[in-house]
Amino acid sequence: MKRYDIIDGFRGYFLVFMLVNHLPFTGSSWIVHVNHGELGFMEDVQGFIFISGLVVGLTHARGYLSGKATATDSRILARARLLYIYSLALLALLFGAAMLFPDAEAYWHAAFPAFFQDRSMASITSLLLLYQPNYLDILPQYIFYLLLSPWLIRLVLDGKHMQVMAASIMAWFAVQLGLHLPLIAGIETAGQVLDPHFALLSGFNPLAWQILFIAGLIIGIRLNQGSFDLDQIFGPARRQLFKLALGICLFFMVYRLGIKYHFLPEMLVTRLQPYINRNEFGPVYLLNFAAAGYVVTWLLIAGKSEHALPIRAAHRLLQAIFNLRFLRFLGQHSLQVYSYHVGLIYLVMALDHIYGPFTEGSKTMITLTGVASLIIPAWLHANRHVLLAPLPVPKRATSRIPTTRN
Repeated sequence: MKRYDIIDGFRGYFLVFMLVNHLPFTGSSWIVHVNHGELGFMEDVQGFIFISGLVVGLTHARGYLSGKATATDSRILARARLLYIYSLALLALLFGAAMLFPDAEAYWHAAFPAFFQDRSMASITSLLLLYQPNYLDILPQYIFYLLLSPWLIRLVLDGKHMQVMAASIMAWFAVQLGLHLPLIAGIETAGQVLDPHFALLSGFNPLAWQILFIAGLIIGIRLNQGSFDLDQIFGPARRQLFKLALGICLFFMVYRLGIKYHFLPEMLVTRLQPYINRNEFGPVYLLNFAAAGYVVTWLLIAGKSEHALPIRAAHRLLQAIFNLRFLRFLGQHSLQVYSYHVGLIYLVMALDHIYGPFTEGSKTMITLTGVASLIIPAWLHANRHVLLAPLPVPKRATSRIPTTRN
């Protein structure tokens, strides 16, 4: 196995738990709580965006380093175009189904209300990537990051990685201060000239969440250059840094559980609340992600040489999970699996409204079946060349006509 094959395992892991978290059952389900997100301010989408940037850096930096800048630009832009096509296909599927099924508004209104208010305007703004139904908003965000990637990769390769990271941090910080709000207000005011209901809606502010993508991009590029030494940064000598990161994770775990189960004093919850902003990737999310990322990476790299039994056990467990063939296979076809998971979510949303509420056993069975079915889009994409290949034309049988001699 190649050293970085485990990255596909991470992507597959995040895709699985995205589906588990997103399935919209009426009432709670026990299986949703079997999740690392219950133990802190960490979500699968954070890791997915970071890994996406890492993969772009690992995959495309070598093209620039080998003098194939123009061809690499074309490959990155082709990927962005493919994402846009997938986004359009999902929009056509959802909006078409919403017009086809008479009761669609009853179970999908909360997911894309603008469509049921004004179909034409919702369709136009969706095509322009200004409005997206729930669970689709990560695709326009990724397209935006990809369009910036050729320029960013060139800057990093020119030795300006610190300037790029500094600009990324400043953009994130500007969002925390609300400096982006006048821009959003201006766009919404212009849009409301055509539609009084127009509003920019997204679960992720791209100017804030970009810090994950760009951090991953820089690391991926520097790994390609050989200037980012994983063993030095995450080696056994960094045990004290590992303990600090683990302490941060435990601190936020207590806060998370305290908020959920109401054993923290209200004054503490109120004090932390302004820093827990998911849409704008608030400081708590950023710090918790950085700490958790360091803990997991350190355990994977340095854990095998530790004498402490719990650390070696954690190392073996993480290795076993992220090297599962099922997860790595899903990660190799992440766009197709992600798109399929969106369609599956909306299907379950409709079924839950029509036939629900489901029993706990039914919810578990639907969830596990859904997770297993993620293999379908991955397998279809992996075998697309075989499936789309023209059938061989059978050779026409020729019969030899006997000749008679005179």
